[in-house]
Amino acid sequence: MPELPLPSFATLEKLYGWASEQATAFGSVLASPANYYRDAIIHLPDPLSQSIKFLAFVILVLSVAVMPIDAVIWRVDVFDVKNLVSGTVLMLLAILLFSFNIFWAGRLLRGRGDLPHVLAAMFYSSALIIVVILTKFVTRLDPMYRQMMITGDLSPEHFLFSPIGILGSILELTALIWIVVKLVPLIKIVHEVGRLRALLIIAVAGVIDQLYEWFVWMPFFAEMVKGATKA
Repeated sequence: MPELPLPSFATLEKLYGWASEQATAFGSVLASPANYYRDAIIHLPDPLSQSIKFLAFVILVLSVAVMPIDAVIWRVDVFDVKNLVSGTVLMLLAILLFSFNIFWAGRLLRGRGDLPHVLAAMFYSSALIIVVILTKFVTRLDPMYRQMMITGDLSPEHFLFSPIGILGSILELTALIWIVVKLVPLIKIVHEVGRLRALLIIAVAGVIDQLYEWFVWMPFFAEMVKGATKA
């Protein structure tokens, strides 16, 4: 079997430089997406090229963070190519759907943001997603949640009478409120609207994103869990 060529030092140096640059931006976005947009993005003639690189970094970070947890909690084969590619694509689609909906909802509410700058702002803001995803894993520690995913029974009592489910729901709600608080100033700048319209834009995009999670992502994840259970 032929040996795979090792990457050169120059290639490794470029990768390290790229990762360091994106990690610095990641921390700045978590601190304040609005300030980062105002300082680093708003004046760029082509903001998408840099934001796409950052989005790739976010997807990488999310995958690295989520894969070990899925392997331990759900016994999912995270190295299965089909699961890996499908999960990455669904995650990317969720971010794209939310980003485009922020643009269209803003335009419907008479916002002035242009598509490249709105998408760039939302691609950078995707760094906030990791907070919600990590809080979701608290709920998934509940054995009743696993049973719900396998059977497809979404009865409310699975959470109403489960201390872990209640704690996870509270943490997830707290994370969502934190993200909305972070996004409102950003949407105000991007679409040149007031606070109320910024909240409405986020609400519209959030509702559509929740529908995507329930009717696309959850059925896919349930099939992964069922496959792992049968194995």
